[in-house]
Order: sequence, then C-alpha cells, then structure tokens
Amino acid sequence: DKRGWLWRGGQGVNVSDGKHIGLNDWVNFNVSDGFPVKDEINHISFIDPDGSIWFHNQQIVYHYKPPVDLFTKKVKPTVFLSGRPANEIKKGQDAKFEFGSLYYELRNQLRFRYRLNSDQPWTVTKETAKTLENLPPGNYQFELAARVLPAGDWTNPVAYKFQVIAPFWQTSMFFGLLGAGGLGITGVVLGLRGRKKSLYMQQKLAFLSALENERDTTDPKIQRLLDLSKTPTHLPNLSPWQGGGVDREIPHEVDGRFDIQSVVASGGFATVYLAYDKMRNGSRSAVKIFHLGEHEREWMLKRFDQEIESLKRIDHPNVVRFLSAGETGNGEPYLAMDFVEGITLREALSDGALTRPETADLVLQLGAALEAIHKENVFHRDIKPENLMLTPQRRLSVIDFSIAIARDPRSTQHALSRAAGSFLYMAPEQVFGFASPATDIYSFALVAFEMLTGKRAGDLGLGAASGSLPGEVRRSLQGLCPGLPPADVLAEALMLEPRQRPQAAGHFAGRLAEWIMS
Repeated sequence: DKRGWLWRGGQGVNVSDGKHIGLNDWVNFNVSDGFPVKDEINHISFIDPDGSIWFHNQQIVYHYKPPVDLFTKKVKPTVFLSGRPANEIKKGQDAKFEFGSLYYELRNQLRFRYRLNSDQPWTVTKETAKTLENLPPGNYQFELAARVLPAGDWTNPVAYKFQVIAPFWQTSMFFGLLGAGGLGITGVVLGLRGRKKSLYMQQKLAFLSALENERDTTDPKIQRLLDLSKTPTHLPNLSPWQGGGVDREIPHEVDGRFDIQSVVASGGFATVYLAYDKMRNGSRSAVKIFHLGEHEREWMLKRFDQEIESLKRIDHPNVVRFLSAGETGNGEPYLAMDFVEGITLREALSDGALTRPETADLVLQLGAALEAIHKENVFHRDIKPENLMLTPQRRLSVIDFSIAIARDPRSTQHALSRAAGSFLYMAPEQVFGFASPATDIYSFALVAFEMLTGKRAGDLGLGAASGSLPGEVRRSLQGLCPGLPPADVLAEALMLEPRQRPQAAGHFAGRLAEWIMS
C-alpha cells in the first residue's frame, strides 16, 4: 500500500511493515483483533487511498483502517468493537458484541473487561465476544476496556449506546391510545384543575379580606358567601365520628399473641393498633385489622394477601418488618408488623423544607429500601411522605404495602393490576395499573423535590401539561433552591415513559444525593 506495507491472504490476512518480511515479521489478524477465525477471511478485496483495507469471505465484507502505529510497541493496548447490535433492538432480541485489540507482542496476556451501564460492576474475560440476553426495555451503554497482564493499566473504555424497545402494549403510545381518558385527559384535567385552583384562591382571599374588614363587596359570589357566613346554623356534633370511620370496639388481644393497647390510625378499610407482642417479650408491635364489608370483601382480601406477600419477601432495615398474619376472633384478617417509633415524613415537612444534608441522607435510605423491595419483585406504588416513617434517630422506614404488587419472580413481564396510587405522587402509568421499578422511582423523585423545597410539585401546578413535568421541575428548582446545579438527575426520573427513567433505585439515589450535596 502507499505506506509501503505488504498485505497477503492465504492463511487468513497478514501484513508486514515492508522492511521486515521474515517468517516472524508478519502480523496475522485473528479473533483477538475482533475478526473471525483467521481461515475464514483470506481475501483482500481493495485498498482505499485513505489506507483502509477491505477484506471478505463468502458471506461478509469487512472494512478496516489500521492505525499508523500498528508496528510500534505500545504501552497500552488499543481496544475496539468490531461487532455490535443495532442502535435499537426489540425486547427478547440478543445483543451481541464482538471486540478486539491491536496489541500483538503479548496477545496471550491480553484481558478485556466490560459492563452494561456505568452503575454495574466490571466483568473481566479473555474471550472476544459477549452476548447479552433477555434485556428489559430501556437505554443501555456497553463499555469495554483492555489491559495486559500481570499489572498493566486498563485502557479508557470505549462505549456504545443502544436501546431495547418494549412491546407496543408497554409504550406510552399504547397508554395514549388506550385511554382517550388516560394520560391525555389526565393532562387536560390537571390543567383545568390548576386554573380552577387559582380562581378559588383568588375568591378565598377576597372573601377572607371582606370578612375580616366586615364590609360588603361588589362581587355577587363573594357577597353570597358573606351572607351565608352570617346565617346561624344548627349542625350536629360530629366529633365522635372524627378519626376516619365508625367507632369500633377495640379488641383486647389478637390471636392470643398480641395485647392491644390503643388505636394508632383508623380508616375506612383498616385500623392500626399499638400492641405488645407476647412472643417477643412484650415488644411494641403494630397490628393492622382489615374491615370487610360484603360489597368489597373479595377485593379487600386480595389487597390483604398482596400486602402480606410483599412484606414477607423483604428483610431490610429501612422497610417495616413483617411479624405475623391471620384472623381475629371476629373473622377479620390482621397483619402484625414492627412498631416504628417516630413521625411521618409528612409531619417532618410541616415546618418546611429539610436541610440538604438531611435530605441527602434520607434519599440514600429510601433508595436502599426501594432497591431491596424491587429485588424481591415487589413494587410499592404508594411512595409518599405519609408512608415514610422517621425514628428519633432519623432512620427512615417504608410502611403501608396495601396497594403494592408482588410479581411472580419467574415472570419477565411488568406487573399489572387495577389503577391505584396517591394522585399527587403516582406515575402516569399507574392510571392503567402498570408498575415497574421506574414507577416507584417517579414517586421517589417527587418526594425528594418536596424535601428540598417544602412544597409538593402538584400544589405548585407543575406538570399540568402531559410530559412537561421534567422541564418545569428544572425551572422551579432554579427559583426555589438557587444554590443547586441544574436538576437533570431529578428531571430524568420524572420522564413520561417508564423506560426513559432510571431503573435502579439505589444507583439513582446515589446520583441524587451527590447532586444535592454538590
């Protein structure tokens, strides 16, 4: 070629520098260089003016441009990908990578390492190919580096980004088509809700001002409210009904094990009691008793079974611990858990935003809890400040798995159920009963926003237009937390499509805490 190098076929493809053509002076291309077995390629088709070479066999044509320092001894090997999947592959399709390095002197001492995404550990190999199977939908980056044994430095990794596309029924297009009353209408409803709330606040302030100053107003709606406020009423005393539901007789004990002491919380479907556990030397426990009406009995029993199944799978210091389950003497199902001493995150936020160090610490704890939950194929679906307990030592504990989905670990599908969640924290796909780790990460991001600002994103009217929440959160944080850098990591977790969000809660929490403290 124009460099004076000599190329020949025969037993594979060989090249010399044109000055040294003895038996040992030829470089033979093989699998370590990213090419197939040498005997498969033995034809040189064409040498381009730019110095690149075209090889071929009976099936494939290869185009290769050798580096100018091919015959120079190197301190570090070079590394490259000679085979890779398309930028977009379908779920269930293998992602095959072929790689090599142009390091000839110590080829047998060459080692590669690869990983899939920067949050994963490296895998070291001397093989020159890797096939990745059954990748879930999402964005990926395959990274590859090489070194020479015994103690050579690793090269800077080469990276290749690709995407695994979900089946149509898991895409946002499907969500949009499925519900003309789904995400599209949700956006419209949120927009109307924001405008309605703004008008309401204006009327409320005008009414309170007129009431305080004891004067009439020209606004007929406000005046009607003023007139009503002066009208005497005779309302019944509702105090016995406060606290969520009908008064119920407090049981003395449950299942012969738990001595009931007092009511902790009560709602329409269940009551939580403080109890002493006889089997654990009288330690404090929380006993949740479900109230089954005839019209919702089947659904409540399923909900009860889901909560038990979820808690049984998880053993983590940041998740409330399961103790026992069964039926009371009245035939009502009960669930017993550790009693978490402390306050909810909602109570902690009553005085406004938390400090950045405290927020970063709680973010890491919540990320660890969700990582453990998702590892057991459980999706919480109701991450919000009311379901996060803080002990006096500020240890966070995730509670209330009543709408969690415990997926069969043998299944490769995402979880599906009836629509459930708390409106201001639920991910868009929850409208359709769809859940994955990214669903809880969406709610996690909204909780983090609230810890940083002391305000709920929904109360600020953010995200009223479908898909606009990431950008609005970025802009809002610039004003509410001016010392923070751009909130890209937080915005990423609020993307409309689940597959565009982070998929690993622990890794996301680490990035989020680092950003908060930057």
